[in-house]
Amino acid sequence: MSNEEKSSVSAPFDLTFLGFRLRKDSKWIMMIRISNRTARRMSVRIRELTPRNWGGSFDSCVAQVNRYLNVWIGYFCLCTGVGSFSGFDAHIRRRLRPILVRQKKRPRHLFRHLLRRGVSQGLAWKSAYRIRGHWKRSASFGIHKA
Repeated sequence: MSNEEKSSVSAPFDLTFLGFRLRKDSKWIMMIRISNRTARRMSVRIRELTPRNWGGSFDSCVAQVNRYLNVWIGYFCLCTGVGSFSGFDAHIRRRLRPILVRQKKRPRHLFRHLLRRGVSQGLAWKSAYRIRGHWKRSASFGIHKA
């Protein structure tokens, strides 16, 4: 009697164990990576920690995400794959930018914020006034640069 979801017999490089998976690169060197299931669970958790309608301060949202990431990275620091965490970093930044844009409430406040962060006046104006919607505005080059 065994649990078919957890038990399997397979090649070592197809194995997923405790959130890790083993892969071999082109030189047949074994690499430790994050499993796909763990990556999906992490993305879902980040989505829960950074809701679209975050009502608290931006710093408290960042502190909450950092608390989760410190534990998560502490566990998965064994990963040897190059760029294991860069995709997660981009995802987290993409989730945090609209919260900041939404908290500025008015385009002129966002415009001033971008100017203070060193964005050129033309790019700040375009990012703050021309683009509609928090999610789309947060993906603009000016906000990405700030």
